[in-house]
Amino acid sequence: MKLMTLFQATAMGLALGGLMMVQAGCKPAGASDQKQERPPAAVRVAVAHAVDVPVYLDEIGRTVPIQMVEIMPQIGGKLTAVHVEDGAEIEKGAKLFEIDPRPYEAQLQAAKAALQQAQAQRQLAQVEFNRAEDLVRRNATSGLELEQRKADLAGAEARVASAEAAVVTAELNLNYARIVSPLSGRGGAVLVDAGNVVKANDQPLLVIQQLDPIYAEFSVNENDLGTVRKYLLQNGLDLGKSPEKGLKVIVDVPGDSAQMLAAMGSAVPATRPSGQQGARTGELTFLDNAVLAGTGTVRLRATVANADHYFWPGQFVKVRVVLTTKKDAVLIPALAVQVGQNGTYVVVVTPQNTAELRPIRTGQRHGEEIVIEEGLRAGEQVVTIGHLMIQPGGPVMVIQGEGGGPGMMPPGVGQPGQKPGEVEDAKPQEISGPQPAKEKSTP
Repeated sequence: MKLMTLFQATAMGLALGGLMMVQAGCKPAGASDQKQERPPAAVRVAVAHAVDVPVYLDEIGRTVPIQMVEIMPQIGGKLTAVHVEDGAEIEKGAKLFEIDPRPYEAQLQAAKAALQQAQAQRQLAQVEFNRAEDLVRRNATSGLELEQRKADLAGAEARVASAEAAVVTAELNLNYARIVSPLSGRGGAVLVDAGNVVKANDQPLLVIQQLDPIYAEFSVNENDLGTVRKYLLQNGLDLGKSPEKGLKVIVDVPGDSAQMLAAMGSAVPATRPSGQQGARTGELTFLDNAVLAGTGTVRLRATVANADHYFWPGQFVKVRVVLTTKKDAVLIPALAVQVGQNGTYVVVVTPQNTAELRPIRTGQRHGEEIVIEEGLRAGEQVVTIGHLMIQPGGPVMVIQGEGGGPGMMPPGVGQPGQKPGEVEDAKPQEISGPQPAKEKSTP
């Protein structure tokens, strides 16, 4: 029994000794028992700055010509000449079409002849009336004869007036045979060719639209109507007289479609040809007098200069109504704003080069930047690149330069065992696919 107990004790001691040897063999030679510290996260930052920015409403609208005229023949006949081409620029008073004038010239001559006949009859009736009036004064005829001659004279004068009106009508019809433009603008396609017979007021021959200036019509939600009217009043305007004056409107066309840009092999939109300015500033010139019951919106209209025909009738446009100006608004790159479980936040780099997660309230965007309403002051630094490597309250290392992407460290920075002073000399690692295994050298 004592031998068994001694044997068990010896076996247990050997097992414990072997386990300790295994643990000792697994620890690298010269390794320290102290835990290795994580290197600072490499980040790029931007400085929040304060500027005056506009407060705006963004809407989608459509361009509408100020004037659009359908050229309609006012008389019937054969179309003998077309003096306009498809899509031509047309000046007011320019000759467009001609209808065969010969039938209307004949009608004018007939009307003039009828007028001369009526004038002759009136002259005869006047003579007979004067003679009857003289006979009545001498008691040589009855008063009934005088009344008859008076009625004949009135009838002759009415026939003269009717003949004169017929002459005017014939002259108008003859003038209608020569069709001119009532406004300056751009014509569409010519809808009827020369040689066809047209009817009066039957179908249009051409459509002309005035392009300069041009309307940009859009709608705002009824919830925003009160805001629009508020800033109209702040501009000192009387809603009873001209409620639409005073607010500036910025209008621009959307960029080219992704398919078109891909076909051109370029990311630069071709919508804005060279020599054209792009977004235009106009004035709000119309506010409708009622909210549409079906949509809950109210219609507005801006008038925009369009001398170079940058805008085209019927085109969708982006409309920005500038309501007021926000003074000393704090702006940062929109890339710095992150979204978490508790809402939006930014990572602020403190003067001690540590990361602070700061909840914020964002405002409107202005290009690549965004307004910060609460939570940030001008002059503070926010992280724009390198978010994934940051620990709240942990150290960060601000680097300078271009490139990289959101949440990514620049190559060669923050690698294990690398010191902060080695950043500038670090080289990016080139990754081009699987690398062949290196051959082992023979000692």
